Amino acid sequence: MEQEKSHCGGCSGGGCGGHSHEETVEKLALHPFATVGAVYVVIGGKGGVGKSTITALLAANDTFCGKKVGILDADITNPSIHKLLDVPQGVTRDDSGLYPALSASGIQLMGMGFLTEDEHSLITTKGPVMAGIVRQLFTDVCWENVDVLYIDLPSTLADVAEFVLSQMPIDGAVIIKNPGTLGEAATERVKRLLAEREIPIQKEVENFGADLPFDKALFDAANSGALETFIEHPLVEKLSIF
Repeated sequence: MEQEKSHCGGCSGGGCGGHSHEETVEKLALHPFATVGAVYVVIGGKGGVGKSTITALLAANDTFCGKKVGILDADITNPSIHKLLDVPQGVTRDDSGLYPALSASGIQLMGMGFLTEDEHSLITTKGPVMAGIVRQLFTDVCWENVDVLYIDLPSTLADVAEFVLSQMPIDGAVIIKNPGTLGEAATERVKRLLAEREIPIQKEVENFGADLPFDKALFDAANSGALETFIEHPLVEKLSIF
């Protein structure tokens, strides 16, 4: 249960002068069988910054360091985590709920990419419906003893991102950005949004720049689904948030 402050316009005497009252906002609960230590969103202000690639690398590095990690791919219309880690299927279901797929190194994975029979079929639906799907993927999954769960957000800061940031129990954010003026403006929008939600920034990663310069071998690995082969690479080591 978390507390969120809001200004009251209904006090006696025509207003309260802007003082704050506490409103109770209940965050979404995980599945009763799920055990998750911390939840971090991976977010960027625009598309093409490499959020999914960085999410997969973060998870691979954490796994190499001995942590149990999960990834929730919150991009409903264009999921990619299953491709980056070459795990097309593996999600199971019983009366208790959904059980995540597992990557080669044991990363627990969930997203629409693991649930659709035809990955080439286009999922078209409205933003609120997509947010509802993400809600189910969060609450219905039996994550097993996960130390950190990364939520890979879609590129837009609209319905799905707003839903995740406002209604899920988020412990921190990893901002992915690109160098240049456009990247700076997008990052500033993200920082303001996180500040409004009082979500701490755990780390900023400049992809294709100072933190993770372009590397052809890494690019090829992402295309072939072999990102986990980079878990001992010095570039990946720099990404750790712990």
